[in-house]
Amino acid sequence: MVISLLAVPCMLEYFYSAILIIKIRVIPNNISVLFFKAIEIIYV
Repeated sequence: MVISLLAVPCMLEYFYSAILIIKIRVIPNNISVLFFKAIEIIYV
């Protein structure tokens, strides 16, 4: 799944907004935090 994200930059934008929604909902999930960090690093 991470590989496909790296391979498809277009999906990064979609995933980024989706994870922002998850972050706003404040769902306690380590995977969500890791994904957000990873995508944030990729974006920067």
